[in-house]
Amino acid sequence: MKKSLLFTVVWLMSLGVFAQPFVLRNVLQKNQNAVPEVMNSPKVLKAPQHALSSGQYYCGLYTTDEYEEIGSGLVSISGVCKVGTLFASDIYQGFLNFKVVGMRVALCCNVTQFSVYISKTQNGSVLNATTVVEKSVGSGKTGWNTVMFDAAECFTLSGSDTYLTGYSYYQKKGTTDDCYPISYVEGTNPNADLFVYANIPASAGGSGLGWYDVTGGGSLAVQWIVEGELPDQNVILSDFSTEQFVKSGGSLPCKVQLTNMGSTAISSVGFSVSVDGVNLSEVSSTVSVASAEKKTATFNVNIPSSISVGKHTLKLELSKINGAAPTGNVGGTLPEKVFRVYESSVARQKYLIEHITSWTCTYCYLGYNVLRKIESSHDDVAWVAVHGNQSSNQDPYFFSTCNDILSYLNVSGFPSAAYNRLYITELAEGPSLAYGLGYNESFTDQAADYVYGLMTSYSAKIPSQVKLEIEQSYDKSSRKLDITVKGTGVSKAAQVIDDHCMFIYLTEQGLVGQQYSSGAWNNSFEHNNTLRAVLTDVYGDQITWSGDNFTYTTSYTIPADYNADNLSITAFIAPKPSSQIEEMAVNNCERVAVNTSSTGIQTIGMGGDIHEVARYTLDGKQLTAPAKGVNIVRLSDGSIRKVIVK
Repeated sequence: MKKSLLFTVVWLMSLGVFAQPFVLRNVLQKNQNAVPEVMNSPKVLKAPQHALSSGQYYCGLYTTDEYEEIGSGLVSISGVCKVGTLFASDIYQGFLNFKVVGMRVALCCNVTQFSVYISKTQNGSVLNATTVVEKSVGSGKTGWNTVMFDAAECFTLSGSDTYLTGYSYYQKKGTTDDCYPISYVEGTNPNADLFVYANIPASAGGSGLGWYDVTGGGSLAVQWIVEGELPDQNVILSDFSTEQFVKSGGSLPCKVQLTNMGSTAISSVGFSVSVDGVNLSEVSSTVSVASAEKKTATFNVNIPSSISVGKHTLKLELSKINGAAPTGNVGGTLPEKVFRVYESSVARQKYLIEHITSWTCTYCYLGYNVLRKIESSHDDVAWVAVHGNQSSNQDPYFFSTCNDILSYLNVSGFPSAAYNRLYITELAEGPSLAYGLGYNESFTDQAADYVYGLMTSYSAKIPSQVKLEIEQSYDKSSRKLDITVKGTGVSKAAQVIDDHCMFIYLTEQGLVGQQYSSGAWNNSFEHNNTLRAVLTDVYGDQITWSGDNFTYTTSYTIPADYNADNLSITAFIAPKPSSQIEEMAVNNCERVAVNTSSTGIQTIGMGGDIHEVARYTLDGKQLTAPAKGVNIVRLSDGSIRKVIVK
């Protein structure tokens, strides 16, 4: 189920003002009075108020009659506001040489001082957009509002311009239902932009009059009405996806997005399927796609048990439209996809969370809130805080290797986090594995449950092939730490994940220092799980298999200014980082505390000294000492205990 949270993750950036990439504020608020309705049906279908004439079509980030009945608004201010989203050339590529003859806007309540506009941007920037058409309507009503342009206002689509498209309205201050007019459809297009132009004071989370980026995982309910003549059959294929693992003899779920830019409606499609370049079968999908509409075709490819265990490539070609061979244009090339056939699996040990933070990031403490809550509630997470530099500010816990991690995770802002290096569509903010973690404080518990649930559900599709055990030996006098990671694989594990590498992180707890938080310095902030060293190549070290098992060894001399008693080892196996971010998922991960109590080899999980590594309150706040009441204690073997302190 997409977007099960009852709130919107809202990023706010005053364009050209703030230096940091993203700044979170609770500016765009959802109507909390209507939350029970959100749980039941967040999206509804409404009949369009304008009957399209022959040759007219809806064009936008989505083309259905869908809109969000539960509205959002800038409820801390009053006055005329402008909202908009970007329509790049890929949105209207099938309508080149068509005329834009109107717009429609969905509202969640009645508004006054209502007008619609389309502006041409300069290189996609809203700051220097020039108005193409702006039309005053006066008042807008709940539901779809259709505005047709006069002949002189219509314009022809050509070239590759990007247009800012939206509307103005009078924003009421308060929390009544008529303060939430903006319909922002979650899940329709998680990469879509949402901008507002308003006079937002600092007390309401802004910096005065200007444009603000409040992108948050959906689409503004605005669409163009375009007019022209489509060919009889013209299909564009895109967004081919499939699962990465399939059990021998099982079915591989697949999805392909179809954009119907022909005048003939599509009722079904067929694909020819080849594996490793050899034709395998044909599959079909019943999917209803009207003209100028996008839909996703879903189907399963049956994998014969005769196909060997290991990596394979899958390729699709459109072979039928409405039961017959295509007669028109078929655009878009579907890339080959890698999938892995496996026989069995082992239990997942830990879920890796790579937390992206910076000491000068004013809202990074919000990310800590969520992760502390997750860590205090679950004993199967390995949280690693990777520090980056913001602008010219040097973070004291940053080292050069951190930049490599930020680079291959495609990090675009602070705070954020990668979850088992999974590409999670519900959280996707572009081609990145690091997703925004700046949830408003009032939603910390919900956010923790939400992201943990997504991480575990997506990880279930990546069956672990190897159990990891970490052996260690520490010499107090030399501060040398010897580490051996043993991998015990299931049958044919080496064939399934032969391209996976070993990664080892060293982290430190309890680093008390500065953190910029909500516009002021906190000089006693506790930085936890801080990455201090990468003991393998940052892109991973090759695994040498012995049958379906392996042993990896390394050594590290702990610097004198690191507290060895507060260090932990996180070992995980994953593919070597690449541009194919959907294929970087962690296969398994283990984490143990560094054992400084004695010399000699200690096998964690097989005995050895088990000690406390972190302590929390029930609400997830980390403690530096026992506090009266119920304490949540995390031990070095990964287990969690509840302790009553009197």
